[in-house]
Amino acid sequence: MVGFEWNWLRIGYAFDANFGKLSNVAWTSHEIMLSFNISTKKNEDGKWKY
Repeated sequence: MVGFEWNWLRIGYAFDANFGKLSNVAWTSHEIMLSFNISTKKNEDGKWKY
């Protein structure tokens, strides 16, 4: 799994490989994650808090 975080945005990627007897019937899988934070609070200096 790898990921990247920048301010309010997070992006990630995961890869799953199957080994053994299960690999004959199951494929590998890929997953992409995307999340973001919508802030509702401000710091003392007036900037949005993440």
